[in-house]
Amino acid sequence: MIERWIGKVVNFMTLLTRVIDQPERRIYNDERVLASEKIVSLFEPRTDIIVKGLRDV
Repeated sequence: MIERWIGKVVNFMTLLTRVIDQPERRIYNDERVLASEKIVSLFEPRTDIIVKGLRDV
């Protein structure tokens, strides 16, 4: 049971490091972060981003 918990914590910490890395790369290093590299949700491993076409709001 403890190994499972440790695995979840390690995974969460890895995601957090990537989340912190993204704005650092974009803002400080003036890099473009590919959509495939972006973390959209820490809690949902597969999150879809809905892109709506041009329309009047």
